[in-house]
Amino acid sequence: MLEPDPLQPLENTPTPTFLDSLVLHVLHVLHGGNDIHYDRETGSALLPVRVCFRDGTAVRTALQLRPGEVQLLCAQLERALALRARHLTEDLQP
Repeated sequence: MLEPDPLQPLENTPTPTFLDSLVLHVLHVLHGGNDIHYDRETGSALLPVRVCFRDGTAVRTALQLRPGEVQLLCAQLERALALRARHLTEDLQP
């Protein structure tokens, strides 16, 4: 929900939008299961995702990643894999 601006008079307080209420109902976002797609026109990568709502429904869509965001995501995933491997190794040690 939008926080009222203390410098704004109460009569000009913005009303919550559909998007504001939608965000409150999103439970989580999962990988869509399909492979990432490259969009030649925009130079973006489209990662299929499934947005799951608190009422049990879900919607399939795509997360659009610009080239720099793809590189950042790649680095973050490599770090997550390295951390996972390190923890697995630590768990196997007596």
